[in-house]
Amino acid sequence: MKFSSYWLDSAPPFRGGITTPAEGRADVVIVGGGFTGLSAALSLARKGASVIVLEAGRVVGEGSGRNGGQCNNGTAHDFAGLSATLGLGRARELYQAFDAGVDAVERLVMEERIDCGFTRCGKIKLAAKPAHFDKLARTADILAREVDPSVRLLTPEALTAEVGSPIFHGGLLFPRSARMHMGRFGVGLAEAAARRPHPREQPGHRHRPPGRGPLPRLHGGRRPRRSRPGPGGDRRLHPGAVRLVPAADRAGRQLHRRHRSIVPVGPGRHHAG
Repeated sequence: MKFSSYWLDSAPPFRGGITTPAEGRADVVIVGGGFTGLSAALSLARKGASVIVLEAGRVVGEGSGRNGGQCNNGTAHDFAGLSATLGLGRARELYQAFDAGVDAVERLVMEERIDCGFTRCGKIKLAAKPAHFDKLARTADILAREVDPSVRLLTPEALTAEVGSPIFHGGLLFPRSARMHMGRFGVGLAEAAARRPHPREQPGHRHRPPGRGPLPRLHGGRRPRRSRPGPGGDRRLHPGAVRLVPAADRAGRQLHRRHRSIVPVGPGRHHAG
């Protein structure tokens, strides 16, 4: 029996990183090579920043590589309930933010030519009981009227034709949702970040001091070399870094207590110093 994630087990290896201790200087150091860290690295690199990603294991080897493979729009909570709690305008903004997120992933896959099988296959919320179908019908009505006219209410007969099973009492189809191979997507993100040219290679870019490493560098397997203590005994994880970006929850909590220039982009609850 295998206990490794299917996405990680079937993804190609990432070969663009180095395992030697981190050296040189960088504008931003990102801790964690999951979706958050790699997306941040690519976005910063596109804007001309020099970036180093520190990863102790493998690319997307933790939570990013152990999920259902879905890239869904819509909200987990009932839209009518959200509207009652937050107001219709705020609920609509939240719903549309998920739409924009799926669009952003699709755009990134296309722009960077990431071979991860991204497909707009849609998702279906199933009615296990007749009463569930009645609630889905009310949800479909408010969604189509207020925020998403693409949703479709499926009768039991239509759902049976869709999924090949007669045991459910209908469903609600969200055609904008997608699926993809999460391991291949993560490796593709890492490769896209690693192949970005160094800022000095960009036309019109001002010369930077020597010692800047390639943009960005992805490190894994070893603890980064520490610099000498600075004022007050503070030690940076990487010499010359002006920002530390904790893209992993555990690492972010530890770094927040050590470094005041924190830019929170991951799921950890941090505040900029």
